[in-house]
Amino acid sequence: MTYQADEHDYFYAQLDGLKLSHMILDHPLQACTAKLVSSPVESCNVRTNLNYGIDGARLRFENKVLRSANYEVVIYAAGPLAFLSSKCLAEADQDYVHG
Repeated sequence: MTYQADEHDYFYAQLDGLKLSHMILDHPLQACTAKLVSSPVESCNVRTNLNYGIDGARLRFENKVLRSANYEVVIYAAGPLAFLSSKCLAEADQDYVHG
């Protein structure tokens, strides 16, 4: 599944109806990762593996839970993850080769 982050870098993934066959292994902290897919900024669109942004960053519990009479929202975090501009990538490659 792919979810779009908002302007504050949050995304909402509704896990309503999620069936856990194993309470630990199927838990979102074990079963879910966050990956960079695409950047909203055309000039800064090269994915990096900072904090496993390409390989898949594991989620961490932020001890934030929002409760109401009808629902419960658990907040998880990953990252920070980052994109790089192609210019910065070229300069970094140049430094690596000639540094």
